[in-house]
Amino acid sequence: MKLAMVIVVLFLTACSVQQQALQQDTLPRLILQDPLPPLVSSGTRNLRIDLRMLVDENGDVAYAELVRPAVNPEWDSLARKTICGWKFSPAVVKGKAIRVWMRFPAIVHFAEPKMMELSEIVCESGTLADSLYSFLQNGADFDEIARKHSLSESAQQSGHLGKVNILRYPEEVQRVLTSIRDGAFTSPIHLGKHFIIFKRFALSL
Repeated sequence: MKLAMVIVVLFLTACSVQQQALQQDTLPRLILQDPLPPLVSSGTRNLRIDLRMLVDENGDVAYAELVRPAVNPEWDSLARKTICGWKFSPAVVKGKAIRVWMRFPAIVHFAEPKMMELSEIVCESGTLADSLYSFLQNGADFDEIARKHSLSESAQQSGHLGKVNILRYPEEVQRVLTSIRDGAFTSPIHLGKHFIIFKRFALSL
């Protein structure tokens, strides 16, 4: 059976390109990940890999590699391409975002996809997100708010994302999305540089 995969970081060590030491609270944090390529499970539920990557000032992965072969050349190549599409919060030193090299071992956990039908409103500031959340609580239309105020490209579709595998989000976001009912929306969630309000819908067949 083919399963989606989710990376769980065991520990993280990073240094900047300029070899400047970083404090723990300035390290990049994974905020959006697409699952790694499917793999026919051999009975194990975990796979250990060793990652090395360059995260740029915007939190994008400019370069990624598997330091040691993980499965086979084809899977390793697809995994590297997927990792290059991940999104991090950037490393920050003295208030300035910088590029950093990171190398860390991680566990690939085999898991079934968790699909939800979602919409989003993406805001640049917590103040705006809180204001829009208040409007929504008072009966404002989610679609209209998304069209007028969301920074995401999904604003063109009234914020609608369609079916999303929520395993791509950090665990704390997964918990919030799982806890709300169909038709409800979340309070603003701080994710990287942005604040996001999600709305959950009944999953269409």
